[in-house]
Amino acid sequence: VSRHSASTSTRSSSTSLQSSSPSSTARSRSPKLSAASASTSESISISVRYVANRRCMFAPCRQLDTSNNANPPLIIIGGTAQSIYSWEHHLHSLSRDRDVLVYECLGQGPLPKELFDTMAQQRAGDNDAASAVEDYYRNVTLAFHAEDFANVVTEAWATTFTSNADPPPAVSRYNKVDVAAFSLGGRIALAAASTYPHLIRRLHITGVGAERDDYANIVLASWRDILAPAVPTTGLDAVTSNRAAVDEMGQIQQLQLRSFAWSTILATYSNEFVASLGTARIQAWVDAICTQNTVQGLRALLEQTHEGGGGGGSAVDDSDAWSPAAIAKWIATQQSDLSADERIVGRLCVG
Repeated sequence: VSRHSASTSTRSSSTSLQSSSPSSTARSRSPKLSAASASTSESISISVRYVANRRCMFAPCRQLDTSNNANPPLIIIGGTAQSIYSWEHHLHSLSRDRDVLVYECLGQGPLPKELFDTMAQQRAGDNDAASAVEDYYRNVTLAFHAEDFANVVTEAWATTFTSNADPPPAVSRYNKVDVAAFSLGGRIALAAASTYPHLIRRLHITGVGAERDDYANIVLASWRDILAPAVPTTGLDAVTSNRAAVDEMGQIQQLQLRSFAWSTILATYSNEFVASLGTARIQAWVDAICTQNTVQGLRALLEQTHEGGGGGGSAVDDSDAWSPAAIAKWIATQQSDLSADERIVGRLCVG
């Protein structure tokens, strides 16, 4: 039984949300990557839009190759607290000979516009709006993310993004994509490869351990504690009807995000690397994490994807069907049952 047929998650709507993110940071970004920022004399066109309900950043191939050697699109999935802008300055190099798409999985990135409108209703005293944000992140399991990946890939190159070539190489010559993913994104990429192997040609992941040691489990416990649901001093019942309580909750969540951002940077990167950046750049990094993420989304990822993965549970190990090691075994096993055109190229190493 394939993971696809056994999946219980529901596909998200294929309708693209063409509105841009309400984030002031996202609005202020130019769709052109300047020559200075790209460290080259050539600029590229970058577009940001929603595909299959996910915020994406797209860079078209800079060297249009109409030969049979044209590369398939590259999909990038970042780590837990990363956003599409974490990868912006890499896109010039990566799009040299292929289309590149970076997308935020559910739980990453800011709230979409419709939920900002919901928050406005909450301020006006709409009791039903109070739980709308939590409901939005109710299912962020790896099973869901795998199906979400398929939705994004299918819709992006079927209807939304195309190269300038006619016909687009990505559509006419390839039914697959290459995937590069980091940390959480790596686990999502593994889940997608185990569920939809026919969509992926090559898979490159980093920052994914086959198992987690005691220190890593302690770090995760600290992050869950930092992002735990908070109650304003005015009382929980007042949140839906008292503007002061809503404002206080917003301030609490900003403090939670800042604490989480500092902790993730210090726990994830080496002392030498952090010191080399300096205080000012680290502070800007923290600010970006806070601007581009939500407490609720990050908490949902920690609870549903980092623990267990298929739908919650204890620390990741081989007993969990969605652990990295278990998914790797599943992918390796099913490759022998696929035709040559369907197999993922290369070797799979996890840990």
